[in-house]
Amino acid sequence: MNRFHSIAAKLAVAGVLAFPALHAQAALIRIDLAGEVSSVTDASFSPLISSGQTVSATVFFNVAPPDAFNGLSDSVDAADSLVVGGGSVTGFKLGLASLSSTSVAYDFRGGSGPSASVGSDTIDIDGIFILMNGINGLTATLADYLALPGSAFSAILIGERTYGSGSVSGEVAALTIRSASYRLANAVPEPATLALMGLGLAGLAASRRRKH
Repeated sequence: MNRFHSIAAKLAVAGVLAFPALHAQAALIRIDLAGEVSSVTDASFSPLISSGQTVSATVFFNVAPPDAFNGLSDSVDAADSLVVGGGSVTGFKLGLASLSSTSVAYDFRGGSGPSASVGSDTIDIDGIFILMNGINGLTATLADYLALPGSAFSAILIGERTYGSGSVSGEVAALTIRSASYRLANAVPEPATLALMGLGLAGLAASRRRKH
């Protein structure tokens, strides 16, 4: 019996130590932005967008720590949100990411939102381009991204114009960001890690029963 408690105690410690390791597998990142339209850069989108409109966005995507750029992955997520002047844009995802020694950018597009007819064309708000300044994307780790202040963020609304059988998307409005954050939303453990965590919790329970 004493041998069992000894093994259980060791598993408990192993489970606790294994928990941080899940961050090395995959991490779910959440970026939140809030602000307003500062200028409409494509006048043809003025039926949909005007200066002063409030804008809020929440986007989720995966990274592979300790790197927060290589290993990027994303899919259409019901939790993603982009609201422009009360109108919601849905169905967008991370389509392009770029970096330099001074910044990192994420381009979320492919969504569908408020739309209008302009002549024979249809326009709609397609997504959002997010730029993070003051970070060396060539060397930054996830910890560096998590430490970014709200003032490091800027953003641009992306619009899409559909004509005939084709379409084109691009910048349609600049935003003033009032608040922004880059944070760890969740971590995704591997099945083996989950099993070890379960054994660790069981070991902790056994250890406590022994003390009582």
